[in-house]
Amino acid sequence: MKSIQLLFSLGVFSTMIAAAPLATTSGTIMTDPSVAPAKSLDIRDLSGNRDLSKREEVVRLTNEQKQTKLQEDLKKETGILREWILTDFNDLTEIPSYSLYNTLSERAGEVTTTVFNVEKELDFFRKLLNEMDSASETLEKYKGCFKTGVGYVNEVFVLKIRALALFGADGCPDNLIPDYQTKLSKIATALSVLEDEVASANDLPKGFTKPFSKHVEELKAKIAILEETPDQKCDWA
Repeated sequence: MKSIQLLFSLGVFSTMIAAAPLATTSGTIMTDPSVAPAKSLDIRDLSGNRDLSKREEVVRLTNEQKQTKLQEDLKKETGILREWILTDFNDLTEIPSYSLYNTLSERAGEVTTTVFNVEKELDFFRKLLNEMDSASETLEKYKGCFKTGVGYVNEVFVLKIRALALFGADGCPDNLIPDYQTKLSKIATALSVLEDEVASANDLPKGFTKPFSKHVEELKAKIAILEETPDQKCDWA
């Protein structure tokens, strides 16, 4: 009964009836030449093909789930790195290793479909690492030139990198970052306090103020974009 129902549902059963030989009144068999002979159908093969299709569908769904999980993990990990920069990063001597970026990049190479732009996220993280590395090198130069004031330089660089971390991978302010306004306000307040401290310091060496002020102005420009122009892209990103 199952085979008949399957054939009927496929329209094959009616074809077999139409192609059946015709009997004459004398009992001899007469074949209608206008009707092609019925083709045999192996139900087991059909069933097997259906099972194969189901298995392929399961494999496809499993691969898609793995891809989605991998991308979600990468997004989570880059998010954790961003949050660390925004909340716990305080010292240019404690910057993440590039090996971390390389590890994430290798994992991103396994992604064949994209739920979010993994490459842009990782490229953004690499830029942050480059910025940290460059700031660290500049800080070392300050240490070689000035005996005092280096702590102020470290602080303004840290604030600058934190401000950059508030931009998205597309270079625009990412106000979807948790507590975006609070984090931005903390950066602006810390900069204001830092400026007051530098202005009141009486032990800063000659030649320190001008290069330091340049870094402050660069940071203020980033803060202005983050505060007022959400559609404007950061030239750094």
